[in-house]
Amino acid sequence: MITSTLRSPAPLPRRDDRPLRNGAAGHRAAGDRTVRDGAVGDRAVRDRAVRDRPVWLVGCDLAAVLLLAVEGGVMAVAAGFGLVGVLAVAFVSSLGGGLVRDLVVQRHPPAALGSVVYPATALAGGLVAAFAHEPLAVLLPDTRAPFDAAALGLLCVTGAVIALDRHMSTLGAVLLGTVSAVGGGVIRDMMTGAVPVALHHDVSAVATAAGATVTVVALRCRAPRPLAAVSGVVTCAVLSLVATYLGWRLPAMTG
Repeated sequence: MITSTLRSPAPLPRRDDRPLRNGAAGHRAAGDRTVRDGAVGDRAVRDRAVRDRPVWLVGCDLAAVLLLAVEGGVMAVAAGFGLVGVLAVAFVSSLGGGLVRDLVVQRHPPAALGSVVYPATALAGGLVAAFAHEPLAVLLPDTRAPFDAAALGLLCVTGAVIALDRHMSTLGAVLLGTVSAVGGGVIRDMMTGAVPVALHHDVSAVATAAGATVTVVALRCRAPRPLAAVSGVVTCAVLSLVATYLGWRLPAMTG
């Protein structure tokens, strides 16, 4: 008797899908790492761009911030503001133009908010104005014109240089330098209930535009940066002081 033995087929070898899973996980990990590295790289580029600003440029910016903060704070005290209001006016008047400048050139975050040095300088100026407003009120009428001239010159030059560093056109750099200088004063005057002098009869906007123009032209002609900056500051300051002491005013447009 012949019996046939039926053998069950041998089981197929189990496919090892661990390499696939590991490969997919590796791809996801690599993708996540690339995204993280890209984000870290972007932050590093932004931080390096801030650190790479020349020391003299940062110094000009901070000096102007301090001068305008003290002046804005004294004006807020004269308008009857409390301590919080004085600090707010000092902050906005000294950093308002710089905030507009950094937003235009797409610097994120703006220097006024991305570094503790700028707001600390502005608030320090506001505190000086709040607690030393009596002697400052006596000194400022005689010293306000030089303070204004120096601050406007520093800010218009800083704005123009930053605009050129961001590859803006010549006209754009001049306009941005002008807005950087007078923007904070316009906001300050509006907060204290006054007509912005830069938009009324004051020559400050013309002086800052002249200083920014001299700086931009000098840099386009490949002059050394410190020389171009000094030329722009001197042009703006001299024109502003001459206009103040000679009583120059812009003509009113009457219909």
